[in-house]
Amino acid sequence: MKRSRTYTPELREEAVKLVVTQGLTLEDAALRLTIPKCTLANWVAAATSGTSSKVAPGSRSVPELETEGQASHGRPVHHFVTSPGFRLRFSNVSSMDVYEIVKRNASWKRRGRVVGGEDALRDTTGTFNKFNLDGFCNSYQVLTYGRAI
Repeated sequence: MKRSRTYTPELREEAVKLVVTQGLTLEDAALRLTIPKCTLANWVAAATSGTSSKVAPGSRSVPELETEGQASHGRPVHHFVTSPGFRLRFSNVSSMDVYEIVKRNASWKRRGRVVGGEDALRDTTGTFNKFNLDGFCNSYQVLTYGRAI
């Protein structure tokens, strides 16, 4: 019979922080901490949804962890790839502006389509332009893209 391990709330919080704020993959963080990847995935999902009773008492929310990550490790956007046309027309839009739009349209599913919806960006002339957003996840990385409509 398999015995289940008990993890301290501090370990859980540090493990979630590695994924949420430092950008490690679930696999890399689990290997670093010698915990099962599925266990870490459950902790991250619980922390991001904020609805699970499995979240350790005193644990911080994802927005709190994101704020800490921004302060100590830079910005939460790893790559912000744009076309030359986008850079010319939306030179006033930063990667953080787009991050906030993606965050508003994101779900906390683990796989498949995790970002979807329509939102708007203001271009350099002050005109609002609608974008269709799509984002997909393979359980540890998210690819999000927008298309003008």
